[in-house]
Amino acid sequence: KGGGGGGGYGGRGGNKPFWTQFVDPSDDPRVIAWCRETIAAFLANGSPQLAFDSLTNPERNTLRHLAPQMGAGWVKLQKGVHALVKLSPVDDPAATLARLVGSVKHSCAANGGKCSASVAFRSLPAELVAYTQATLRLRSLKELPSHAAAAAARAAAASA
Repeated sequence: KGGGGGGGYGGRGGNKPFWTQFVDPSDDPRVIAWCRETIAAFLANGSPQLAFDSLTNPERNTLRHLAPQMGAGWVKLQKGVHALVKLSPVDDPAATLARLVGSVKHSCAANGGKCSASVAFRSLPAELVAYTQATLRLRSLKELPSHAAAAAARAAAASA
């Protein structure tokens, strides 16, 4: 007769390819609840950063997904070690954005005048990573030019 198979991701069937378990956030309510509780506890304490070195793929991916939604950043410190980072208060968004651009320019200059978005992103200070993820809602610096253009268009429409 043949077996039921299971259909890839987690053996539950569905349309998700197998590899998505390594990048997508978990849909397990227990993992989601643990991640939300962990982020909330981190935001409530005084520590600027909380490092993790033994997370499962679903935990890591879910923390990475939920942290910006809850007002925290998510950074890779080294191989296998990631951290939640608190978002610093921003008094002047334009100055913070200028600092972000300056940091990217410095990173590119340090790499001979040219660098990829991922290299520039990894070289950002943790507080700028948190700002980029939580405030600007960007996952990559490749999205920064379109974000800036959209913000300029909104500002022009508001002043018209």
